[in-house]
Amino acid sequence: MDMKMLMDLIWNQHTYWKFIAENDKKSCPVCREFDGTVFRDDDPDFPELPLHPNCRCVLVQVK
Repeated sequence: MDMKMLMDLIWNQHTYWKFIAENDKKSCPVCREFDGTVFRDDDPDFPELPLHPNCRCVLVQVK
């Protein structure tokens, strides 16, 4: 099995999520730090939203 086939197999077994933060003066440092980070559905660091009261962040599924 070549590397591309292996990567396709691994990629297709999991769901990936991109963390999107509202980057303005109201965003907290934690949200800004996570912004743009992609998480796999079984990642132990997968964020549970909301991270804090009034959190405006979202997780968007990516493929």
